[in-house]
Amino acid sequence: MEIPWYIYLIIVILQFLSAMFNGLNIGLMGLDTRYLELMTQGPFETKEDEKNAVYAKKIFPLRRRGNQLLTTILLGCASTNAIISVLMAEIEGDIKGFLISTSIITIFGEILPQALSNKYSLQISTFLRWPTYFFYYVTFLFAYPIGAILDKILGEEAGNVLSKNQMKRMFEQYEKSQLLKPQERKILSAVLELKTKGIGQVMTPIDKAFMIDINANLNQHLLKKIYSEGYSRIPVYEGERENIVGLLMTRDLVLINLENTIVTIKQLSSILLRDIIAIDVETKLEPVLSYFKENNTHMGLVTTKSKEIGSELTLKNIGIVTIEDIVEEILQEEIEDERETQNLKGERKLLKNRLIYLFTDHKAKNQLNDAEIIAICEFLQLKVDSFHSSILDKEQLYLLIRNCDVVDIESDSNPFSHIINETNYFTRNQLTYLNEYQNMDQMQFDKHLQKKETAKGQGQLKNSIGTSPYNTDAQTPFQNNVEEIELDDQMRQQQQQDDDNSKLLSSRGEGGELNTGNLDEEEVPEENKPLNDSIMGSIEFKRKLQQNIDPILFVRGIPTTDFYLILQGDVLVCSGSEGFFIKLSSYDYLGLKALQEQVYKPDFSAKVLNQAKLLKINQSQYNQFIRNSKQSKNQELMISDKQDIQLQ
Repeated sequence: MEIPWYIYLIIVILQFLSAMFNGLNIGLMGLDTRYLELMTQGPFETKEDEKNAVYAKKIFPLRRRGNQLLTTILLGCASTNAIISVLMAEIEGDIKGFLISTSIITIFGEILPQALSNKYSLQISTFLRWPTYFFYYVTFLFAYPIGAILDKILGEEAGNVLSKNQMKRMFEQYEKSQLLKPQERKILSAVLELKTKGIGQVMTPIDKAFMIDINANLNQHLLKKIYSEGYSRIPVYEGERENIVGLLMTRDLVLINLENTIVTIKQLSSILLRDIIAIDVETKLEPVLSYFKENNTHMGLVTTKSKEIGSELTLKNIGIVTIEDIVEEILQEEIEDERETQNLKGERKLLKNRLIYLFTDHKAKNQLNDAEIIAICEFLQLKVDSFHSSILDKEQLYLLIRNCDVVDIESDSNPFSHIINETNYFTRNQLTYLNEYQNMDQMQFDKHLQKKETAKGQGQLKNSIGTSPYNTDAQTPFQNNVEEIELDDQMRQQQQQDDDNSKLLSSRGEGGELNTGNLDEEEVPEENKPLNDSIMGSIEFKRKLQQNIDPILFVRGIPTTDFYLILQGDVLVCSGSEGFFIKLSSYDYLGLKALQEQVYKPDFSAKVLNQAKLLKINQSQYNQFIRNSKQSKNQELMISDKQDIQLQ
């Protein structure tokens, strides 16, 4: 029996339809609706992502039909495969037709279409969407009821939903496939735990938190400590550390003027202290983070419920939590913003060090503004010969002052309690030794020096101490009515005690004497009197020495290369063999000869009274700018000579 040609054409068309339906079953139905929706939203990193987004937008309306679409595709697969099998059986017989149809359907209708659709699902599904719509509406009367029944029984298709643990495993797989970096995987995994992890797991225990006592004095030392710690919010406690009464904002301290005032945090509590919220230790991280963000606060007090036998239920403070702690838990690493400040780099570290340096008691780099520098330059050029314009031009003097140190020093109020004063009882060699080892020996002879301070005398300072014509109240060596500073009763009683102790100790013989070495020619005593213990606190003084806080500017007989101009505060000067005292104030200066002589040994001693701000010029700095000034003048002369020659 001859088979009509159109039968073969029908078999070929049915085979293409079978391949189409099988490909759609894998390609289109394998696409998750959530995945398609996400693809359409962007953002797009590459052009390939943009193309896929276009495909997803075209496919999504068809794919969202779910079970009804699935019924259409499966109905098409089953019907086409069945018709092909029947036609092949009529052409080749039952067994032969079965084998041929099975081979054709398996290879060309199943394997190849599904393999291609699995790899190019978006592209193939987009290309075949219109034929799919056609068959969807052709089979609507049959597919719609079946799809509705499936939706009723199984529920509407919700897409693939992963649990948190599954998502973590997925992130790990992405990391292995290098689709995620290790740090990105850690952050994503940590975010998933915000709802399950408690605040107690990230808090700082109360005994390890940096806090301040409410009765602490607001002074330079406290500010230095606060800024060196680097925290912007500091809990304040009263009595025990667990009794936290408020929160101190570091930025609020900028408004406090600490000059010549002694004030505690408690006295300013109504201005400085803010309320701090209490958070139960069992609270999860997510609501705490949301609260911090919404209420513009960054710190909370972690509490726990405590009940002792026979007492009521109370809240106990056990820790501090900040928004940084929660963010660190998310990032899985420490933020070096308010902790580990030693690891700061670049500009942040430089700014940090400058803030701390502003509150040190020894030196701060030049913080003078241009107007102050110009005023100092004019004063020095008019009143101090060594800075005259004939020696140092205005430009170089300006650069010198700008590059010099502005020294801010705090001192005790006792006059010369720690100054080494060269008297009949000390040779220069002894003073040099004591100056080099003052950490060990300074305290031993301090009392002895206080006895010498009580002696009154008359005399004037040498020309190395200058004065300012603008300060009419300042006591200078050029004034006849010099004010003598009277020491208090305690110092006078100490003098008498020192005299008695010196007599007792002098009887010890050689064991109680200092090894004088080679004595100077001037005013060398026949014997040296022994030294006594200091009435000042040795621990406090050693602490100041360790911090490089030195209120002593000059020591008589000890070489120096520094010149000081007093900008603010007072400096006490002791001069003459009788220990004559004088007080210098703003725009007085000391140590001018240190800039003029190669080796300068002052014939006076000087220390800061209470607090003073001074401009310090070193001999090497001064000489350098003198050389620069000479070079500049020589260049100007050479240029002038060349111009004269050209004119001639």
